Amino acid sequence: MFLGREQILERLRRGDLVIDPIVAEEQIGTFTVDLRFGTQFIKLAARCEPHEATEDSPTTINTIKLGDAVRLPANSRLLFVPLEYLKIPPDLAGVLLPMSSHMRLGLATGLSHVEPGFEGRLTVAFSNLGPFNLEVHSGIRMVCIALAQVLPHTSPGLASIVGPHAARFHVDDADGAEVGAVESLFLRNLEEARSQQTSGPSIRDLLTEALRAKPPDKGKALERLAVRIFETIKGIKVVSVNPRLLAEELDILLENNITNGFWRLAGSPILVECKNWSGKVGAAAISVLAGNLATMSTDAKTGILIAPNGVSGDSYSDARLKIREQRQRGRYIIVIDGEALEEIASGAYAAEVISRKYNEVLLI
Repeated sequence: MFLGREQILERLRRGDLVIDPIVAEEQIGTFTVDLRFGTQFIKLAARCEPHEATEDSPTTINTIKLGDAVRLPANSRLLFVPLEYLKIPPDLAGVLLPMSSHMRLGLATGLSHVEPGFEGRLTVAFSNLGPFNLEVHSGIRMVCIALAQVLPHTSPGLASIVGPHAARFHVDDADGAEVGAVESLFLRNLEEARSQQTSGPSIRDLLTEALRAKPPDKGKALERLAVRIFETIKGIKVVSVNPRLLAEELDILLENNITNGFWRLAGSPILVECKNWSGKVGAAAISVLAGNLATMSTDAKTGILIAPNGVSGDSYSDARLKIREQRQRGRYIIVIDGEALEEIASGAYAAEVISRKYNEVLLI
């Protein structure tokens, strides 16, 4: 028997069922919950026999910004990771269903199931079976999951023997060998998603609190949000909050143990400054952050400025000019503005958002 809307809401309130983040009440229907197209996907080749899915199998995770579009040509397929993190209790199972509005356009997801005890983000196969080239925007509701009660077992099942995280997500829409060849590329999403489920208020709640806070609580509210964001990134450790560096007090000190992508170049420690100002942050604050980096260590190459209203100037003036000058000296000042914070609160991967903001620094 499928859970109805009120039963789903009750299980979410109890916390044994987790679907996070749910950003709109309309995501929960009569007996389903809509899942949104995420910021990471893998393009699949045209249909092939399972034995052909070896060397030619896709190996690249594509990352886009929340709201950006992915072109899905006619008769093409992709795998994507929804924005929502799932934790299914042992007495429930999930059934993934296509959305009728998408099916009318030729977009389809094969009927699939999520086993009891699953925890993490799903890997979903999606196909454009129609004759038209279509665009799919990250963040739109793409598939839905129905939740059904599972009758008690008389003997232990696989999940109880090897643990709940061993439960697999079965995809009928794509060749099993091909899905298996790329599934490992998405495993990091499970660890990142788990780390986001620490106790306490959500990133969304902390962002709302920071944006609504009044002096003198504005700065501390933004610091609490920042700490929570960095706690979600596997390989980043929050070493200290409000440490002192000679005469200067820092906001947050991070230890960076990530060895891939931008993070490999970022150095360690990473300094974080939070400026919950009513206006844009100017050049003086950038100079202070850069000075603290220089004082800290030769390995301290990166400062992250969290400023909901962004920074002032352009490549030739004020704060952005200072950022460009620091980049030319081998130091990186990365600005996480309100738009980026909203992305993270809506389910985008914090590490990927920060990496993209690093790429923007290279263009200043």
